[in-house]
Amino acid sequence: MRTTTLSLIAAATFVASTGCKWTDFDDLETEAWVESTEKPDGNSNDYGIALSRDVRASADGGSLVVLGAGQALYTELSYKPAGGASLTTDTEVKLNTQFGIGNLDNQPILIADSATDEVALITNSGGNGSIAILAGTHTMMSSQVFGPTTPDAAVYFKATSQATTKVFVGSADSVYGFAASPAPQPKCQLVDDAAAPLAIRGMAAAKITSTTDDDLVVWAGDGKLYVFAGVTFDGCATPAAPIAPVLDLGFAPVHNASMQIIDGHYLLVGGHHDNDAKSLVALVDLMPATPVTVGTPLMRDGLKSVTFLDVPDGRYVVAGFPSESIDGTVSGEVLALPISTATGIDPTPKAMLHDAQPEGNQAFGRAVAVVQYNGKPTLAVAASNEIFFYYQSPLYGETRRR
Repeated sequence: MRTTTLSLIAAATFVASTGCKWTDFDDLETEAWVESTEKPDGNSNDYGIALSRDVRASADGGSLVVLGAGQALYTELSYKPAGGASLTTDTEVKLNTQFGIGNLDNQPILIADSATDEVALITNSGGNGSIAILAGTHTMMSSQVFGPTTPDAAVYFKATSQATTKVFVGSADSVYGFAASPAPQPKCQLVDDAAAPLAIRGMAAAKITSTTDDDLVVWAGDGKLYVFAGVTFDGCATPAAPIAPVLDLGFAPVHNASMQIIDGHYLLVGGHHDNDAKSLVALVDLMPATPVTVGTPLMRDGLKSVTFLDVPDGRYVVAGFPSESIDGTVSGEVLALPISTATGIDPTPKAMLHDAQPEGNQAFGRAVAVVQYNGKPTLAVAASNEIFFYYQSPLYGETRRR
């Protein structure tokens, strides 16, 4: 593994929407804002296909989960409080050797439990005709959902009968994981407001009808959002119908669409197509009798990754466009767009981030994540076989202990 600490100008370009000039940052030209870590070893030839996309608690340094393909690989990068990255070798898992999973989808389902440090990878089991859930804290343990073979979405969820959160898996029109683990795993079929089976494309957990238990929000293949009461998953003997009027976003995403809850009842969604470059990012308020979009959704070609950054100076949608051309080179770009629960998403970026020396097919921005580093939200960006960790940016100040 090679780790390089780079200056602002050498590593990446930030352009602030307020019209600032490079001279505004003269006092920071020699400051290392970003650390670039290349793939740690030869165990994966496509490192950085996914990052843990939810915040993991850490008041002392930070940890970032990174997946690789070519050979399916789980790793953790450890960031020291004063800066510096290293591979946590005892957490590296060759998924084929340990679990019989030879490769991964190019955008695998990787989720994290916001209440703990647990991370889960949900994938085809690799030949057993089932879905594998690989989950744990700094390690991976296997459980399986027998029956379906292809996961479409997953979320950590707390239903009424559960003492803690569990991994809920969506496949086709059904949800698995809400009961104990007999074989086959019981399923809960979801239907739309016309009682027709729906196609699950993304899932989120939100406390809408209860202050203690989750309800399930589903973005379906018809482009609509549906809400299902958490009590549904205390048995689910019959197909489950939505509890609230639906919201038609007018956009049908591919599987594993991004869905993140903000302030309890706002939902940030991000999705894209596979057969063209179309994509959508929107903010939704789930609490009215009929869920509504806040402001105007953003539609910009090429989106592949989305996360939410909340820092003292503002709140931002961080969106990755790995096929964006920079200076004539298809290398990728990340945009930071201001977001407000009152007005929605501002389409004018506060900052644009890319490699200052772009390389062809670099895929910068194919995954993004926010890590709690020294107790402060810090941005990580994945490119092809390279991870960028931003200790400082125009969006927030220094996060290292200097």
